[in-house]
Amino acid sequence: MYFLDMDIKQIFGKNVKKIRKARGFTQMQFAEIIGVEQKHVSFIESGISFPSAGLISKIADNLEIHPKKLFDSEEPLTLEKLKKNIIQMLDNFNYDEISKIHNYASSLYLDKA
Repeated sequence: MYFLDMDIKQIFGKNVKKIRKARGFTQMQFAEIIGVEQKHVSFIESGISFPSAGLISKIADNLEIHPKKLFDSEEPLTLEKLKKNIIQMLDNFNYDEISKIHNYASSLYLDKA
């Protein structure tokens, strides 16, 4: 999912907190398990700091989930947000990529006609 309305650090932290609590760990217990200070877990969960790749791996392993799940946003996207996301993504594509997208969108449009 493409993140625009919420900072990735906030999404990650929110997911860590939710899953940690679901597994029955306190921040202190979880900090000990992953080898960091409790304050660091607090900063991660609040979106103040972002962990290294190695720590992301430790977090995911100890929460028994795939790391990708820690980056999933549950925020439903409205039609306006979807349009905004598409426009912002297009700004990062090259000519060939935009041409492919155009061809696909054209085929969808023609199917509706």
